[in-house]
Amino acid sequence: MARRTTAAKATAANPPSRSHVSLVDGTAPGTANVLRAPDGARAELKGEAVELFDPEGRLLIRYRDGALEVSPAHGDLLLASPTGKVRIAAATDVVIEAARDLSMGAQRRLEASAGRPSIPGEAQPLAASRLQLDPQRATLATPTLDVRARSSQVAVGDATVLARQLQLTATRLVTTVEEVERTAGRVVERARDVVQDVTGVLTSRFGRVRTLVRGVYSMRTARTELRSKEDTAIDGRRVLLG
Repeated sequence: MARRTTAAKATAANPPSRSHVSLVDGTAPGTANVLRAPDGARAELKGEAVELFDPEGRLLIRYRDGALEVSPAHGDLLLASPTGKVRIAAATDVVIEAARDLSMGAQRRLEASAGRPSIPGEAQPLAASRLQLDPQRATLATPTLDVRARSSQVAVGDATVLARQLQLTATRLVTTVEEVERTAGRVVERARDVVQDVTGVLTSRFGRVRTLVRGVYSMRTARTELRSKEDTAIDGRRVLLG
């Protein structure tokens, strides 16, 4: 009895500090081990799970069977490393979902790759695809690029297309330009009908001209002028003039 009175007096003379963390060991059936902070936040061991609650009793973190769930009931979740890197690694997949917007930004460079981990300064293998964004340039490297859209618009100052082979398929093609210049070793055109409407002058320069017409060759002009430096030959079964 004397020992208990002495211990009670010592506790009253030296009360515990308000900044301490208390541990409640619940060994009775239906109870849990609780680690409680001064502000009311607590961590509980429930069976095989460890749960962390805020002072209002809302679940913040749950760990069970190697799985960690962080889900603040209110406010933002900030994952920061002021003096180092933040790295997220998973053995299988990483899924990021947002009910509204998903934003990513980098002060220097933003890079995404598929096929193997991206290592700065190391050449990417041909089987990998890589997207790199920096403040002045965007680079996309991939073995195969597939773009599908119901409607698209591209506006650039200067554009250059380099390809070993280029195929274009369209129901209707409309081109509006100030000047068209083509340089080719050979040009082959196949069409059912070709209509040319030139309001000014149509000028053609050829080394030689050969025209093969299966049916009728018809030309209608207001005035026709034909000049040859040498001979002019007209060969036909009948030549009708007038």
